[in-house]
Amino acid sequence: LVRIGMESDLLIHEATYASKSSMEAKLAKHSTIEEAIQQGAQMKAKFTILTHFQHMFQEVPNLQEIQPHKNVGVAFDFMTVNRINMITLPDMLPALKETFATTLNKIEEQISLGDIEEEEII
Repeated sequence: LVRIGMESDLLIHEATYASKSSMEAKLAKHSTIEEAIQQGAQMKAKFTILTHFQHMFQEVPNLQEIQPHKNVGVAFDFMTVNRINMITLPDMLPALKETFATTLNKIEEQISLGDIEEEEII
């Protein structure tokens, strides 16, 4: 994949699992967010769009893992991206955090109540 896609303008990569779930990702034959980002870097892709997030993140992916990467964005169902607007995707991350604050707060509350383990989502 790296050799074929070397120096691509765009890599669209599934990122089903959070990075701390690498064993589960391997067993399910999926990628973690960090693996997808690294694959884009190895390919020297100009931009990487992540999609197909774990069920926990159907509404919103783990934005903390994505935000430090300036050439990485996220896509959702029915989202349209083109060469012009794809470079603005990282700029959307703060707005997505605000938009999905309720969902992110619910996840934090579930962790604090012990309903889910932090490792399940991070």
